[in-house]
Order: sequence, then C-alpha cells, then structure tokens
Amino acid sequence: MAGTETTTAAAGERGGPDGRGDLASVEAGLDALDAVQVKRVPITHTLLHKVLPPVVAVLLVLAVWKLLVLAEVTDDYKLPDPSAVWRSLRGLCLLY
Repeated sequence: MAGTETTTAAAGERGGPDGRGDLASVEAGLDALDAVQVKRVPITHTLLHKVLPPVVAVLLVLAVWKLLVLAEVTDDYKLPDPSAVWRSLRGLCLLY
C-alpha cells in the first residue's frame, strides 16, 4: 500500500495520474522556443568585436618590440629585431 501512495503522490505532482501537467509544461516549453527569435550578427560586428582586438594586440606588441630594438635597450642577441626573427622563422619553415 505504501508503494501506491508514493506513486499517486508523484503523479499528483506532475498534474494528476493522467500526466496532463507534463503535457502542459512541454507545451509551455515549446511556446517559449517559438518566441525566441534568432538574429544573425552582422559581419562588421564580428570583425570589430572578435577579430580586431587580437590583431591590434599583436600589432601593438610588435610596435613596442621594434621601438625597444630601435632604442637599443639591450644587446641584439638578447632582443633581436622582429624582422630578423621573422626571416629566421621563414628559413626554418622552408627547411621542412
């Protein structure tokens, strides 16, 4: 008998023994999905907010690096010119 009471109580929480409460909640969920409108993000927005910041950061690092080389803050073997590093990397890539 105790097992039947818990089953009835669980069915009552769902909206009754026939499960109409479950159907209503599913319908409400589907209605909520229908109400959501998917909007495409313009390519300019994507470029400005996702592509431009990393590109600017890399350019800024390269500019500061070049300025430090031009200011000769340290020896060339400690802080080589960015163009020399680029040439070296291209040479390594061509070997493989």
